[in-house]
Amino acid sequence: MAEGSRRFPPPLSACRSSVIDGVEKQGDAAIAAKFKAWKDALTSEQKDLCDFMRKDRNQEVHGSGSRRSVKVEKSPVLGSYEDPAGGGTVQVFSAPQTLGYPPPLPIIEKHEHTVNIGGVDRKVLEACSDYLGLLRKMVDHCSNATGSPR
Repeated sequence: MAEGSRRFPPPLSACRSSVIDGVEKQGDAAIAAKFKAWKDALTSEQKDLCDFMRKDRNQEVHGSGSRRSVKVEKSPVLGSYEDPAGGGTVQVFSAPQTLGYPPPLPIIEKHEHTVNIGGVDRKVLEACSDYLGLLRKMVDHCSNATGSPR
């Protein structure tokens, strides 16, 4: 019995590794065949995404952390600022004019977390959303192999 399975029930033990690795290693021939068919049908971008998520998860858990980067978008604001993504409006005030010079405009800094997947910078939330969509399709596809409910 593997060390991890002594401490955790089998479903939780599989959750300790990446989802795709867990499906590949779980040992059911019908599901393995369906999984291979699902994986072979992925586009190169989808394969890059799955590969990135698997490697990044291992790096985050077993290495020095995730490979995300942060980009800062600076927007000068005059009067009020409304986030295009929603979330409300902010009233912005600046220092009064002095010695005939206009006051500097206040700056709103938005931090955007990105990852580089297959040479393309992607927003983390969009990449994660796409990955979860792929995992849902994988579960549906593999569930049909055994007729088991999701």
